[in-house]
Amino acid sequence: MIHRDEVKKLAELALLAVDDSELDTLTKEMDSILEYISEINSFTADIKNERKKPLLYNVMREDEVTNKESEYTERIMKEMPSTDGQYLKVKKIL
Repeated sequence: MIHRDEVKKLAELALLAVDDSELDTLTKEMDSILEYISEINSFTADIKNERKKPLLYNVMREDEVTNKESEYTERIMKEMPSTDGQYLKVKKIL
């Protein structure tokens, strides 16, 4: 529970001018806000305790070659407009 003096100190730190009548209202409102935050914290703490393992993880597999060597080379070379031996010629960019 937050006390009236603490609310007054917070108001001073925030450079707010607070009357005594406003101080009582602010104390009640801040107390209810802090209670709500406490409830949320307890709820999230329960969730963190329930979930030990992460929900997402990477599925890894071994790298392996799935096609035969030069399986696609001939087809690619036929489609290319210009070649030099086993190299593909492209336009000069720079």
